[in-house]
Amino acid sequence: MKNKYSSSKNKLTIKLYLFGLITLLGLYGCAPPTQMVPQLEQNATAAPCSLESPGINIYNITPRSLTQIIFNKAYSNPATGQTDVNLINFIDLDIAKYAAFQDLIRETQRWSDVETIVLSETNVVKITVTFISPELIDSVVLNQVLQVSEITGGFDGYLLNTRQSFAARGELLFLITLTATNVTDINIISHNLIMPISQMVLTNSSDVTSPPNHDDHNLELPMNSSSEFAFGFISYPLAGVNGNGCNWLLDPTYNTNIVLSIPHITVDNVSNGPYSWKFSYAPPLIGILPELIPNYNRPPDFTNGRITPTLLPPRLTTNLSFPNGEEPEVYWEGFARYVWHQLIGEPY
Repeated sequence: MKNKYSSSKNKLTIKLYLFGLITLLGLYGCAPPTQMVPQLEQNATAAPCSLESPGINIYNITPRSLTQIIFNKAYSNPATGQTDVNLINFIDLDIAKYAAFQDLIRETQRWSDVETIVLSETNVVKITVTFISPELIDSVVLNQVLQVSEITGGFDGYLLNTRQSFAARGELLFLITLTATNVTDINIISHNLIMPISQMVLTNSSDVTSPPNHDDHNLELPMNSSSEFAFGFISYPLAGVNGNGCNWLLDPTYNTNIVLSIPHITVDNVSNGPYSWKFSYAPPLIGILPELIPNYNRPPDFTNGRITPTLLPPRLTTNLSFPNGEEPEVYWEGFARYVWHQLIGEPY
């Protein structure tokens, strides 16, 4: 966790929203290589391009078996122990919901990074960037399906169709969320923040930077720290052209992390920064270690009311960062519910 001042949503609507996102932000075709691609020139900026080869579009990868295992749990026949899509076992459905929700919390935290700007002793702003990874998409879809119980058979096909709507974008998608503490305290001095979002770049292991393909313009508008929160999406190309032609920007052979950075953020007309966010993209042991197993240990006092999407991110009620302020487990549970809402796009 970083802490710096200056260097500091009954109907299933997932697919409709996802296609809405595609229409809103644009379609780009890109697809993944069968051979090693040449490295790009160092310290250069890459213009987006389309690369026709399999592997580059990470949203086309095979969904995790964990997602299907948890779904199957909700439809297990207690007499046979086998999956029966014509039978909803409500006890196991609740257990599956819990396991799916724990997975969503884990994936949300895994694919999020936070920068903290300290405005005063009692006021901070957290800027959380969440990579909308294939695993996070799978987890949101699983939670939504179990929540409304509308899909019994064919879950794997539904999941793939949802993924394909993301893959059609041909981009890497990120959610940016700004939250401030003590927004209801009338005695707190408010501050104005401006993020030059068009200057937030993705940098690969060859020191090649890529500007965003698309970004929600509201992110570049001034934010008052007394506001509840602000959010928007930003996306980056899968491939870039520079020097050696069109190349895969995040070839996992060479890139173990995804790094986004912004040169500065202006607070009350004073420039502070730089700031950066890092995500473990392709660690060396990925695909070698066994997959995670579902957490079916649902506590007796756990209620399904906690397993719902929510419009707002968790409110920051202290001036401190994790772990000395709000409990991380409580915070990330709330943030997972918020990310869930942002991806399914429930009407307000």
